[in-house]
Amino acid sequence: MENRRQHCVYDWRKRGTNSNDVVVRLGWDSKKLYLFFKVSDSQLNAKEKENRAALWRDDAVEVYIGTSPDSVVNKKLTKSDYQFIVNINNAFHTIRGGNPEHMYGKDFTWTKDIYTATTVMGTKNNNSDADSGYTVEMAIDWSTLNYIPSVNDTLLIDLCNDDLDSSGKVWSDLSHLTNFFAQPDRWWKLVLTNKKSEIISSRLLSERNDRVTTGEKNHLT
Repeated sequence: MENRRQHCVYDWRKRGTNSNDVVVRLGWDSKKLYLFFKVSDSQLNAKEKENRAALWRDDAVEVYIGTSPDSVVNKKLTKSDYQFIVNINNAFHTIRGGNPEHMYGKDFTWTKDIYTATTVMGTKNNNSDADSGYTVEMAIDWSTLNYIPSVNDTLLIDLCNDDLDSSGKVWSDLSHLTNFFAQPDRWWKLVLTNKKSEIISSRLLSERNDRVTTGEKNHLT
């Protein structure tokens, strides 16, 4: 396997009413986009075990990717926008934009396979004890995104955490969109660089994230 170019790290902690700490690492090569989520969560809960179910209701992570940053539509997904969800049971859902019959353009019938793996540190659906959290790994073929990557390409991305605790359901994300993530005009820019094994510090990314609310277009590089 060729070396994976570019490691990027994003870290958010207890955002809003979400009590979780989340660290995400990204990398890429000519075949796939790779993502690794590490989530600290004291209550692990998930009901869905089948792929393409309503996984956003469980403890889960989500990735939104846009491959045409110059042609985004406000509050609607087009055919160049994608959503991937994986819950702690390792069930996954793939969604694509471009559905004119859905208010946000989502096509829930779009089915593609992705590579996923989850590790759970604790007990699921037992909130009487204290859990540690979980990890989720994803590898998405560029062909799934109908995209051929090149160095210095710019994509759009939002990284999301779905948190189900005894107190209820809470969502958080990189772009500060709360629970309405289908807004590609407000996602972050992801630049594919050829730097290898370079990790951006969580502190630097936290500083960048603070500026997102001003409307600046920031880059994950």
